[in-house]
Amino acid sequence: MQPSEWLGLQPRPVDALTHIESIRALEGSAGIELLGRLASGRAVRLRIEAARTGVVRIQFGPVERYGGRNVPSSPGHDSKVTFRPVNDPPGAESGPSGFAEIADALKGPHRFTANGLRLTVSGDPFRLQIEEAVSGQLFLKTADGDTDVMLRTRVPGFALQLHAELQGALQTEQAVMGLAVGPDEAFFGLGEQFGPLNLRGRRVQLLNLDAMGVGTDAAYKNVPFVLSSRGYGLFWNTYARMVHDVAYPQTSLYSYRVVSDEPVFDLWFFYGPSPGEVLRRYTELTGRPEVPPLWAFGLWMSRCWYETQEEVETVAARMKAERLPCDVLVLDGRAWLDLRTRCDFQFDRTRYPEPESLVADLRALGIRVCLWEYPYVSVHSRLFPEAASKGYLLRDSSGKPYMIHFPKEAFNQQLTAFPDSGIVDFTNPEAVQWYQELHRPLFQMGVSVFKTDFGEQVPPDAVASNGLTGSALHNAYALLYNEAVYEATRRFTGEPVVWARSGWACSQRFPIHWGGDPPATWDGLAATIRGGLSLSLSGFSYWSHDIGGFYGPKPSQELYIRWTQFGVFSPFARFHGTTPREPWYYGEEAMSIFRKYAKIRYRLIPYLVAAAWESNRSGLPMMRAVILEAPDQEVAKSADLEYLLGSDLLVAPLTRPGGARRVYLPPGTWIDVWEGRIHRGPTHIDVVVPLDRIPVFARGESVIPLGRGAIGEEIPHVGEATWKPVRLEYFADPQTQSGDASVEVWAALATSVSERFSGEAANDRVSVPVRYHLKRDGSTLSLWQTGTDPWTGWLRWHGIDVEKVERVWVNGQACPRMDPFDPGASLFDLEAGKEGSGVGWHRKGRVLSIPVHILPGGVICHVEVALAAN
Repeated sequence: MQPSEWLGLQPRPVDALTHIESIRALEGSAGIELLGRLASGRAVRLRIEAARTGVVRIQFGPVERYGGRNVPSSPGHDSKVTFRPVNDPPGAESGPSGFAEIADALKGPHRFTANGLRLTVSGDPFRLQIEEAVSGQLFLKTADGDTDVMLRTRVPGFALQLHAELQGALQTEQAVMGLAVGPDEAFFGLGEQFGPLNLRGRRVQLLNLDAMGVGTDAAYKNVPFVLSSRGYGLFWNTYARMVHDVAYPQTSLYSYRVVSDEPVFDLWFFYGPSPGEVLRRYTELTGRPEVPPLWAFGLWMSRCWYETQEEVETVAARMKAERLPCDVLVLDGRAWLDLRTRCDFQFDRTRYPEPESLVADLRALGIRVCLWEYPYVSVHSRLFPEAASKGYLLRDSSGKPYMIHFPKEAFNQQLTAFPDSGIVDFTNPEAVQWYQELHRPLFQMGVSVFKTDFGEQVPPDAVASNGLTGSALHNAYALLYNEAVYEATRRFTGEPVVWARSGWACSQRFPIHWGGDPPATWDGLAATIRGGLSLSLSGFSYWSHDIGGFYGPKPSQELYIRWTQFGVFSPFARFHGTTPREPWYYGEEAMSIFRKYAKIRYRLIPYLVAAAWESNRSGLPMMRAVILEAPDQEVAKSADLEYLLGSDLLVAPLTRPGGARRVYLPPGTWIDVWEGRIHRGPTHIDVVVPLDRIPVFARGESVIPLGRGAIGEEIPHVGEATWKPVRLEYFADPQTQSGDASVEVWAALATSVSERFSGEAANDRVSVPVRYHLKRDGSTLSLWQTGTDPWTGWLRWHGIDVEKVERVWVNGQACPRMDPFDPGASLFDLEAGKEGSGVGWHRKGRVLSIPVHILPGGVICHVEVALAAN
């Protein structure tokens, strides 16, 4: 054996596409079809279509198995997992004229143009590339010329091979493709990957697993979508498990190789050129989520596990007594269910004797209940005989229910072993209906949401009712499972939402997703941030994590506080772990800081809801990696421990003990929200913050809307807060003489549940945005709004030299000064807003607070400020 064989470096034998025999135009479509030959002489087809503006679809496979899939949306219940198409957006280009040329000669190269892109195909030897039609900027080309010194191909453009790398695969043949990579090209996405955000140099296997943490390449949510720093994205429309060698050294430093556990490719190319535009096109195709109900933006409190009803009541009473905000309490799987019969959707009344009164009493406190579930039915459950006899469970090769056995040695004292169980078959429409109906009595009891745990355990040799093998169903299962529960929640409550762990492409349509099981360590915190950003670059927006970490010893006070700060500045916020996560377990200082950040969370809800609606409409995630903000900055490729929350707040969590870290600020003006310091990007800054602060920076020339939640009072849940903004925080760029800023604010979601207890809830969720505009000219501001009601509140002007403010006029009327200079003010000054009815202006630190009244219909409110001369 040669040393290269020990390392696995020798090229693997593949049957590569070598030349094209014919090219024809596709009738009624902007595309071409090529008939080609592999090295063995076997015939394959390659179909290339200009699917819509900026989107190209490439399908490859052997002639005898060739068949395209439709655009992915939601898997159906046919003999194969298929998709229904999404309509083209307004203005999309389509039609047979999309590709302008069809050449006679087959050697080429032949160039075809469509929708601003140019496709070049060479027939012998086969090559394919996509570039921008006008500038000629190269985006993508097949890997050709990637050979070793013996001229053996390391990575082919398109090929077939017998399975060799995906151990245990039931398929006998795999599709292989290779793309050339640029010397500085970076790649992002492929789901919730917990390592460095830039995937270059890594091998990533796309196979949903119970990852048992965040410390390996195993992932709960894999997504066959990748985003390139060159301004394009690629989506493989498949449920098959895949291996992505992203310029992986043991394969090739020059190529991106993909191996799929099926002999076909259905590849979608998305042109940006910005990464945000790529995500817009991708989510336009695969779907975007509905905005969750308002209460979901509040704090969720959970533990693994609340052992008794009395313990839950005690926690709720303590939260209420301490005036700590809480909107959801989660009863985990070892809490509300009998351990032997789970998951049978019945409370264990030996520990929860009166669940009806518990749910009602919590709702009276403004707290909703979330119940845990997983899609497995214990052999000891009352449900098992019915599920088995009616074909509601996946089967083994003999036709009996396929049983999964959870090894008891894998569980410790905290995590009790699961019973032997059958697997619900969500490819069976009757099983879906049956499973959804199991939720009805609990929703009628008043339960609001379910934590849809697991979904990664389908064995490869299981058989579904529609004929799919477990290997074909494995990755799709998470999508089917969460869709079933999400739609049940819509049906019975009118407020569709789940708390999901597993996922695949299109799963973003069924939010909310959380980040698995991180250890309660600093490394676990850092990996969680990276996983969330990786998922956000894979088309997911509504994401959360286990605040405090899930497993291991109780986190230190410092780690608990730093994770709390990160959680408050996350799209959704849930505390959870195998040890208690309530703040009173971490000392008086932690209680004080928890209270401060809980208030901040509720004050931010207008801003968070606005960011959620922007995601719904644009596909941009709520939690945005810096690469989305600064795609042209090389350093942004590795800035994976900071992010933008929404469009205008840059957040840099502490991921190590102490208060020091380095922060990268992208191009533009960034203002420290705590101290008002102004920074010009792109730059790195070193910050040191006390334990009660997290580095947060507001974009220059932005407006942050804040609600009354916790302004001068504690708000225990969203129902007791006023979500119409009471403050508009304007961050001016002091080095410019003029500026424009605006923000869109959405009212609370109105939900009709009049038919709730008949089991069918109406869904009447209505929200109309109001946009607030601000234009600055020197020290004069013009404000107006698009709403139909007048708005009265506080305008807080950051970035103005408040020590020079002498007089303020509002609509030509002098506004009296009402307070002395106060150096302690900041964006999240918890006392601001107590100034009374808004009768005068205030100077606080670097902030000028002015009471304003903005009429509807675009009527301008003028604010003039007189500054003392230098």
